[in-house]
Amino acid sequence: MKIACPNCGQHYEIDVQPRGQQVICQVCGRAFVIAANTGTAPVPTAQVPQQEPPRSVGSTGLKIFGVFLLVLILLGAMAGAFIWFMRQQNMKQEQLAAELRLKSEELRRAKELAQRQQEEARQQEEARRQEEARALEEKEKAEKAEKLRQEEERKKAETELAEEKKREEAEKRRAELNSKAEALQEKLDKLKSDLEEVREREDLIVLPTADTYLAEISIHENNLKKVAVGMPVVVRVDAIPNRTFHGTISKISPLPDSMR
Repeated sequence: MKIACPNCGQHYEIDVQPRGQQVICQVCGRAFVIAANTGTAPVPTAQVPQQEPPRSVGSTGLKIFGVFLLVLILLGAMAGAFIWFMRQQNMKQEQLAAELRLKSEELRRAKELAQRQQEEARQQEEARRQEEARALEEKEKAEKAEKLRQEEERKKAETELAEEKKREEAEKRRAELNSKAEALQEKLDKLKSDLEEVREREDLIVLPTADTYLAEISIHENNLKKVAVGMPVVVRVDAIPNRTFHGTISKISPLPDSMR
């Protein structure tokens, strides 16, 4: 059942139907009688001065309770707002902390990437230097090998030239010996043709002996300090390849021979 205060218009809803009973409005504190017919407005009753003090005490308590309840509601709302604000701040702080962690992780990864790149660059530079060192070493080895080859070719050419000169000198000596032998043969033939009576112990011809030879040998000026007068020598002649002559150095020319 719904009723309304005729003084302030405050509406109430009750479970029973206390028609004809007197009630007090909790808002304005006025007493009024509930009409028998709910469709008609209730008839207000006269105020009873002697009964107002106790009713006003209850009304004041209700007001204080309402104010206290309102304060509690406001405090709860403020606490809820404060809690919401703190949650928002915590969420922001957590979000900032997450962003900071993300930035720190990105920075760490960037540092690691930079370190890896620096290490790779250092390794590449080291490999390039090692490759250059190997190439330089191979180049030096090739240059040394080329110098050795040229030196060997030069020595070989000098040896061949010396052998050629020796052969030419041997040919020249052989030609001279042949010429002398022919001259002696001519003298012998002439002596045979001009046989005359000779006396005892008269010299008829002078023949060279084969026991002693005088050999002139050319050496390179770089080897001049290696020879000295009196040193033993072994001589081989191309014209007589199966025979070896042993002797000693008797004389060293003080001046080099420009023709040899």
